[in-house]
Amino acid sequence: MARYDFEIQYKSGKENSAVDALSWRSSYCAMTVLQIHDFEEWTEEIKQDDKLQKIMQDLIIDPTSHMGYTLRDQKLFYKEKLMLSKSSSRIPIILKEFHSSLIGGHSGIFRTYKRIASLVYWEGMKTDIKNFIVTCEVCQRNKSNNLSPAGLLQPLPIPTQVWTNISMDFIGGLPKSKGKDTIQVVVD
Repeated sequence: MARYDFEIQYKSGKENSAVDALSWRSSYCAMTVLQIHDFEEWTEEIKQDDKLQKIMQDLIIDPTSHMGYTLRDQKLFYKEKLMLSKSSSRIPIILKEFHSSLIGGHSGIFRTYKRIASLVYWEGMKTDIKNFIVTCEVCQRNKSNNLSPAGLLQPLPIPTQVWTNISMDFIGGLPKSKGKDTIQVVVD
């Protein structure tokens, strides 16, 4: 390429009519479409889930009884996404399709979750997706950890006076208490 004298120019979407699927994100996202076959089996799984069955019965009586849930054509939706039973036999198929297939491309946890969450929902979905991807053999073999190693811990020197050595740290990711999940630690 060094032999050629070229100039890179940006073309906005309107000017660039020959955009391929890999460089146009919305086209890529639209490629993944959930195929629903044998919907009767999906509804049978929901009927076997007591919690979802109760929600459906409550929605028949009062459509506003459960916030976020709607019932259309005898199908349960949560925030406009098709609701599945948390023990559905379709969940492994969905996880494999949206993560391990050619279109899924072994994306990370966040991207896989966003793509699945745009179409369906089930209780414990984030945990199931995380567990599936953490145990994905291809991802474990081919993707490296992008965090730097922690290194060796060194003890702090013993100070000779008060206020000569001050350190501060945040401990985050704790269970929420009164809406807070982080602690600031200051050591003198």
